[in-house]
Amino acid sequence: VVRILAAEFPEYPFSLKALFTDRQREVLYRLLQSSVSKAEAAYRRVYEENSPVTRFLVAQALPLPRAFMLAAEFVINNDLRIEFDAEDIDIAHARALVNEAAALKVPLDKEGLAFALKRTLERLAQRLATDPDDVRALDALARSATLARSLPISVDLWKVQNSYYQLLQSDYESHSARAAEGSADAAHWVDLFTVVGRQLDVAVP
Repeated sequence: VVRILAAEFPEYPFSLKALFTDRQREVLYRLLQSSVSKAEAAYRRVYEENSPVTRFLVAQALPLPRAFMLAAEFVINNDLRIEFDAEDIDIAHARALVNEAAALKVPLDKEGLAFALKRTLERLAQRLATDPDDVRALDALARSATLARSLPISVDLWKVQNSYYQLLQSDYESHSARAAEGSADAAHWVDLFTVVGRQLDVAVP
């Protein structure tokens, strides 16, 4: 397109700079996608191929080569970010990655990871607000909230807390009453809902 415009209007300089900022970013991200993918693959290869040596050096309290540390930092944080963006977080895998970071003394991208986890929690809370009987969303929210409180990062939970409190006012009593009458499904809902409240620091009757 740039070449065609340049041929038709030689008096005007056309380039990526001629686009509005948002379009510039969109085009640049597309152009860089292949290079970024190659860089990610290279980091992962360095990390995986040298993982035993890396663990041995850490166990012996020896300094890691800078390349090993950078590869481990990139791969672990990237995998955690992908995990936290998932609708149904694999809690065991996430904890394993956090433990791996601690064992290798790899710094976590606390701000980026907290943001990713916050978005997932908010999505789950919104699903539950739309359909309070969505037990899968409630279960995922309970597990994700428990994970968030156990991590060495600070996650902004106020939107999730607000959504939860609204459900507490509108739906908890009816589910609790059905549970008292012997409904196993309602009792399971109440148990999960109580777990979420505990992790969000919202008191449940």
